[in-house]
Amino acid sequence: MVLHEVYWDTMGGDGKYDDGLDVIKKIKEDFGSVEAWKADFIAAGKSGRGWVVFSLDMLTDGKTRNFMYDVHNQGGMVGSMPLISADVFEHAYYHKFGPDRAGYLQALVDNIDWAKVEKRYGMIKG
Repeated sequence: MVLHEVYWDTMGGDGKYDDGLDVIKKIKEDFGSVEAWKADFIAAGKSGRGWVVFSLDMLTDGKTRNFMYDVHNQGGMVGSMPLISADVFEHAYYHKFGPDRAGYLQALVDNIDWAKVEKRYGMIKG
């Protein structure tokens, strides 16, 4: 349920972001650039069958990472908090994108509402 809530809440933006957002600064710190993060997020989403989740690891080192959760109840990283999630089961994209999962993921990252991600990041960071 949580992954679905994060998924739906993340969408609806235009994909544009302000470099001053704390979450964007963190992405640049951990991935080098937003484009590198996007490439990694899409690659992770293509590698399994369930969910790709961009999370903040609150337990070990405080870094952000993209995780592949193969199914709803397996693969979640203890101590990490989801910031963006994408359902990559075929039912989520096949009707519009056919077998083009990468195209679906590109469309998703192009429509992220970064203000909502920033708000979630702020709530998690406290």
